Amino acid sequence: MLRARTLVVLPVALLLAVIAVRAMVFLSPVDHPLRGLQPMFAGHPDALIDQAMREIGASAAKGGTMPASAHQAILIAARKAPLAPEPFLVGGTIAQIAGNGARAEVLFMAARLRDPRAPAARYFLADRYLHTNRIGAGLEEMAALARLSERASQPLGPALAAYARTPGSIPQLRRFFRGSPTNRDTTLDILAQDPANMGLVLALAPPLPLRQSPPPNWQVTLVRSLITAGNYAAAEDIWRRINGITNRGLLYDPQFRYSSAAPPFNWQLTSGSAGVAEASGGGGLEVIYYGREEAALAAQLVRLAPGTYHLAMRVEAPVSAAGLAWTVACAVGTKQALFRLPIDAAQKGALAANFTVPAGDCAMQSVELRGQPGDTSDTAQVTISDLKLDFVRAGS
Repeated sequence: MLRARTLVVLPVALLLAVIAVRAMVFLSPVDHPLRGLQPMFAGHPDALIDQAMREIGASAAKGGTMPASAHQAILIAARKAPLAPEPFLVGGTIAQIAGNGARAEVLFMAARLRDPRAPAARYFLADRYLHTNRIGAGLEEMAALARLSERASQPLGPALAAYARTPGSIPQLRRFFRGSPTNRDTTLDILAQDPANMGLVLALAPPLPLRQSPPPNWQVTLVRSLITAGNYAAAEDIWRRINGITNRGLLYDPQFRYSSAAPPFNWQLTSGSAGVAEASGGGGLEVIYYGREEAALAAQLVRLAPGTYHLAMRVEAPVSAAGLAWTVACAVGTKQALFRLPIDAAQKGALAANFTVPAGDCAMQSVELRGQPGDTSDTAQVTISDLKLDFVRAGS
């Protein structure tokens, strides 16, 4: 059973505010032909509804409930304009707050009947159906809501994530998600926060690999949650499957070829107050480091087996390379530093050194190009190319 406590539960003030700000979220200003003319048509139903919505919104913003004057204006508008949906939306909201879900449902259905394109009625009906375990009807309302306004349907993501965990939900959700990719990605992102949902996320995801730039949040969330749980092998495996990578090598994309694969097993390049690191377009990395603050300008997680490795590259530094260094550290456990190779140690453009990954609590490592402020704040500017990471066999 889908439990109500796992679904979207809006506070009283927010429920009223959802109705009150319909002009911003659900409807555009042109949907109110009398807007600006209320003083001339103060008794017109549209003017009364607009007045009530403004009062409800102002009260909700202060944490209050619906003012009596707004309630009275809604009742008058309902009598004058029985085909207007707004009085039924407000009435349904009030009934829902009072715990009378059946009455609220009837009123929301009346609002939908009067205006089938009103997203608010679809939203509240979808929430009601999902609360009462009428999943098919709830998904139908959400599909209609997504067609009208995908943004308006996104708050129901937690309800979809809760339903996804129930037996038999996958076929229905797959059908729904085909017509609503935004809701799919929102739901998958919620599920991906728990590494135990890995199989469920992959079952609901579109066929892999899904090449998007930037990638959907759920992909990054799932990999990160597996890393946090200590399941490093699964994290890298999922990352490879998501990105369609069969052989990542010891270091992924050492040529900085603008791969669409997401971090952390691909490069995370920095562009900010510390400096800028970006692909050169010619198989290298161009870096400007301002020398004012410590930062990782390029970083990537790797999973190197215990042993000795050789890191090599070419460096061009037309101005200075001061403060820049490649580092390797254990990304888990004590996060032991394994290696530091200053860029300004380059001899005739070539730079290389060995480092060792120990056995034990170092199942994943972080390779980073870091900037470290020195005595002066000179700007460093370098281009790095021919980056290579190789395993050094014993006796070689």
